[in-house]
Amino acid sequence: MSVANTTRHAVAIVGSANMDLSIPVTRLPRTGETILGGDMTTNPGGKGANQAVAAQRAAGRPGFCRFVGRVGDDVFGRQLRNALDADSVDTAALLTTPGAPSGTAAIMVNPEGDNAIVVSPGANARLTPADIAGVREAITTAAVLTVQLEVPFDTVAAALSLAREAGVLTILDPAPAPQPASAGALATLPDALWQVDIFSPNQSEARLLTGIAVDDLDSARAAGERLLQFGPKTVVLKLGGLGAAIITAAPSGAGQGGNAPVFTHVPAIRIPAVVDTTAAGDAFTGALATALAEGHPLPEAVRFAGIAGSLACTVRGAQSAIPHRRDILARL
Repeated sequence: MSVANTTRHAVAIVGSANMDLSIPVTRLPRTGETILGGDMTTNPGGKGANQAVAAQRAAGRPGFCRFVGRVGDDVFGRQLRNALDADSVDTAALLTTPGAPSGTAAIMVNPEGDNAIVVSPGANARLTPADIAGVREAITTAAVLTVQLEVPFDTVAAALSLAREAGVLTILDPAPAPQPASAGALATLPDALWQVDIFSPNQSEARLLTGIAVDDLDSARAAGERLLQFGPKTVVLKLGGLGAAIITAAPSGAGQGGNAPVFTHVPAIRIPAVVDTTAAGDAFTGALATALAEGHPLPEAVRFAGIAGSLACTVRGAQSAIPHRRDILARL
């Protein structure tokens, strides 16, 4: 992949930074059950920080990605900042929050690589719209802004608003998807969060938001078309072993039977085995932001991102599993 010239800073990511506390288990426990696991490990994580590392490694150039977030004034906070600095992520807009703990995530991973995660937001929950206004240049000078939902919704909306005003391409990874208000209901998002260029859920998030179980390409098409009705310009649906699907509204006036959305399937690459899926989605989203910031067409960018996500499944951990540019290019 060649690198397109741009007068803008490349990628800005607004989101969470967590210390991941990971325990390998033979199987995920049932409700009310206690099981024994393997040795716990601590690793830098958080969807925002993971995606920042993914964007940075996918670019292979220092300072390509800026990260906007909050950590606590504690040991985990210092470790999280140091980890981002070690990957050459620009952390000038990573704020420290006295009196609040850094975010943490408790992760259980079974031998098949499936996981269950509980996040304690800590300082991430203190990231405010006022913070976003205070670091506006980190967003408005970017080519691409990526956001997730591990920080408050109004903060995400403020970042998206700034980006739209500045003509910055926006990506929303709706993770974690909000829980439905009642059994059988659909998850909902504020209207402001739907007004993005690219809305990129995984299969589980798509199901929560549409009620459609996404388990093949036909259901992916149906879910993508339903998601388009909420307002995003394009849906990039992460499909695990199936790869990814791009669903885009057809140009006005296209076709005799109405403006049917355009569906494009991007298959996954083959990998030896799935070891841990913890960082797969974040690796995908960060690499997608990088490829788009470099000026690549969306299908090409999604293929690049899909390779990053697949490679992340072959290594345990979060940021430790995220591949570098050379690894991704070797599989293109």
